[in-house]
Order: sequence, then structure tokens, then C-alpha cells
Amino acid sequence: LVRDRDPAQLIYPAPSLDDAFRMSGPDTHGKNRYWTVAGREAERVSVQFCIKDAQMMLTMKSGSLGYQTWESARGWSRRSFFLVGPFNNWSLMDELEHREDAPGTFALRVKLEQWSL
Repeated sequence: LVRDRDPAQLIYPAPSLDDAFRMSGPDTHGKNRYWTVAGREAERVSVQFCIKDAQMMLTMKSGSLGYQTWESARGWSRRSFFLVGPFNNWSLMDELEHREDAPGTFALRVKLEQWSL
């Protein structure tokens, strides 16, 4: 999706660590990220996009696949930060958690063991 015919305002499916269907944007980071619509030949597919209170939702419906809905995350949950380093083999497994008592603050405890100074 492109907002206001501006290629710098892309709305696109976002990767998610859970089973949720997430979407992101509008921004320039959606290049080469697309929704795929599948169904039987000549089948009609309904696509609905909705924005309310900065929350985006895209719903696709077809007879063969039923409903599928993507939603943007709300509030601070729209952001995710990961601590990477030799202690976790540079993987994106250690996500910092948003602290409800301190908006905008994300935290994680790690045990450094042999990597400590």
C-alpha cells in the first residue's frame, strides 16, 4: 500500500516473532515487502484497509481462504529492540522488554559469564 501516492509512505507486512500478522509504516522501509493474495482462478477477493486512532488494519477475504487480518502494533509495542553479542551468538533472540513503569524504557538482564570484563 502507498499513502497519498508517495513512495516514501509505504504500508507493508512486518516480520513478527509471534504468530500475529503485523504491519508497519507508513515509512520508506517497506521496499520488497508485499502481501500475497492467493485463491482460485476468477475468485473475487475483498481487501479492506482501515485506520482509526493511529491503528492500522488490513483484512483480506476470499471464499477459499476465509479471512486474514494484519494489524499494526499499538503504543510502545510498535517498537522492538534486541541485544546481540557473543553471549548469544549474535542472534536476535534476546528482546528487551518495555517497562510499563517507565514509558520509552526497554530493559533486559543477561549473564555475561566468560564475556565479562
